[in-house]
Amino acid sequence: MSTFVLQIQDLDESGRDWNFAIRADWLAFALADTELKAGTEDGRFTVHAQCTGMDVLVQAHVDVQVVATCARCLGDVPIGADLALTALYSPEHMRPQDSDEIDVRLDEVNRDYYSGSEVVLDPMVRELLLLEAPMKPLAPRVAKESPFRSTFDLPRRSLAGRCPTRASPPYSNSKKHLRRTRNDPVAVPKRRTTPMKRDQRRANHDKVTAPNVIPCPNCSDVMLPHRACPACGFYKGRQVSKGTAEETE
Repeated sequence: MSTFVLQIQDLDESGRDWNFAIRADWLAFALADTELKAGTEDGRFTVHAQCTGMDVLVQAHVDVQVVATCARCLGDVPIGADLALTALYSPEHMRPQDSDEIDVRLDEVNRDYYSGSEVVLDPMVRELLLLEAPMKPLAPRVAKESPFRSTFDLPRRSLAGRCPTRASPPYSNSKKHLRRTRNDPVAVPKRRTTPMKRDQRRANHDKVTAPNVIPCPNCSDVMLPHRACPACGFYKGRQVSKGTAEETE
């Protein structure tokens, strides 16, 4: 049963606003086969939709809290999702036949299709939450109190429900304190790369361009600019090397 549904007959060119509540039971059902879980509080889903011809432009905002598993201590990590969504919905009969063809455009928005007289937003909200969730969520670390305090120690305070860690050593210029250990956090991507961004990068950086060639003023054979002609060996009206034509003779 879909929860976030827009009726086509209720839309016009000026647009209309909707306010939906993202219930915890809907989150539990939508995220059942993922690593995310529903939070304790309900979220809000505000939508502004307008009809332009047969297309429906949807501008929405998602404000909800989900729970992930910490990759370090395997505890629950609350993640607040405050996301904006812009999507263009077209009729189902306008869907391209060749689904493998990818149109790379920098100004491309999220595009989906609807059937009948309803626009269902549930799959788009679920996909947005999964794409914006961190790949390796980590709970903030809290240093344990050490019985030996020094003037170089940072101020410590206990935070309940946070991921514990070892006490940090005093500041020192020694290399052994600057060496990375297994428990130190590493940099991870904030968001996973979508197929559209991946194809845009490959289209701009991996393309092959043809070299610029010009006709030789002496023999009219093709050559690279600012170089001696490989056929006749002339450069700026004088012969500087033996060309391939003279060697064959």
